[in-house]
Amino acid sequence: MISVKVERSPADRQGPKIADPLISSEIVARARGLAEIDRHCSNRKQINGNCAHLGHVRTGLIVSVLDSEKGEYRGMITRSARVITREGDSFTATTPLTIEIEDI
Repeated sequence: MISVKVERSPADRQGPKIADPLISSEIVARARGLAEIDRHCSNRKQINGNCAHLGHVRTGLIVSVLDSEKGEYRGMITRSARVITREGDSFTATTPLTIEIEDI
């Protein structure tokens, strides 16, 4: 039987114990543990946004965001992409992001 301990930052919530014969590796066990914490114990929410292209952005970074509608908040980037739009001889590059924040 595989045994792993999964914690989500700030590690103040413990997920339920899981016993499942389909969990066949530590990677699968960690993913299942995170999903259970998110489903039952998490106070997190996802915020989607779009900004000018930021080449140094990657998932896992902690960022501080100043948003004209939502104010200022901090969170972790869980998804980012690069979108390049071409119109004639000009182009624009943007970075759509998903940021996970603590829902207070």
